[in-house]
Amino acid sequence: DGKTVYAVGSDKTLKEITDSQILREVECSDSLLTTVSLSHSGRMLLCGTQTGAVRAFKFPLTNPGDWQEHLGHSGAITKMKISHNDDHLLTVSDDCSVIIWKLQDKEG
Repeated sequence: DGKTVYAVGSDKTLKEITDSQILREVECSDSLLTTVSLSHSGRMLLCGTQTGAVRAFKFPLTNPGDWQEHLGHSGAITKMKISHNDDHLLTVSDDCSVIIWKLQDKEG
């Protein structure tokens, strides 16, 4: 809708913010989330972690959070971007590597 923002920070939570208000906080106490990306279709929400994993969150978000974790890097993910057609995810890590992930929307 253009008014919702998703944010991660040092408090190990994923926040859903709408109209400058925190609508939902999902705790991820086992790992620090470093980056977040929402697909162009608005159907997939992905986060990078300090341990080098990508978390695919069940979307819309639930509390407690529900996700699948996919390990690929050996260092923190510092940047991530979903392709314009939602087919691929590009991640960059402190381990000096780039991974191109193939995405599949389970609902589509």
